[in-house]
Amino acid sequence: MNKAFCSILFFILLSAFGGQLSAEDLEGYWKYSEASIQEITDFTLESRRSGKSSGDSSAAEITDAYRNHIRQFSITDGNGIHIQLIQFERNDDPYPEYIRSFHFDYEAKENQFSIKSGEKEIFTGHIEDNILYIKDSSSGSVLKMVPLAASEVPILSKGNLSQPKLDRQPKPRKMATPEYPPNLERQGIGGIVQLSFYVNVDGSTSEIRVLSSQHPGLERAAIDAILESTFHPGRANRKAVRTHVKLPITFR
Repeated sequence: MNKAFCSILFFILLSAFGGQLSAEDLEGYWKYSEASIQEITDFTLESRRSGKSSGDSSAAEITDAYRNHIRQFSITDGNGIHIQLIQFERNDDPYPEYIRSFHFDYEAKENQFSIKSGEKEIFTGHIEDNILYIKDSSSGSVLKMVPLAASEVPILSKGNLSQPKLDRQPKPRKMATPEYPPNLERQGIGGIVQLSFYVNVDGSTSEIRVLSSQHPGLERAAIDAILESTFHPGRANRKAVRTHVKLPITFR
């Protein structure tokens, strides 16, 4: 996964557009419509041409990244909402490449719903004719998301945490050094990002989640470092097996 995709995926989370909606309508898995994926691709390439952003991904790579991206919304107790950004390397792989989780406040309004972090409104939105309409804060484009069919729902960690008794735990083969965000390094801001992920039988990593973080600006670098790392896989009954791992990434 190109690093440019990851930053784009996160920044498109941050705004939306309104109408009437119940919490039950919002819950579930959603993906971008083909028309909106094309809008995102065109906007990304135009931003590069104008010098507003950088990156070397082709139009096809950007389009594929968004086709392999879904979101899960679930309302929690106490007017909260849990949002997961789920990214796949390929559309035929049921196991995500990485997952990012967010917890926000949820508020239903007369003509729209609102997602907040404390007093700060993150985004608003509405559903009409089974389509979730969102408005990108940078481009101003109104984007559309459609619900996933039952056959498209991914296999997530909750159902895959069980694993056989291991003869050998996974061990690092090549650990990538996380790129310290320059602005945070200059300010002397560091901390620990606790990650959860899977080591696959070929030693690659997937389903990366942020469990805890001492600064949100460090999370992207920590995820990228694990994506670029390889491991000797765990073994059970003398065979390589897919293994769940928790690992702290330290910035100091």
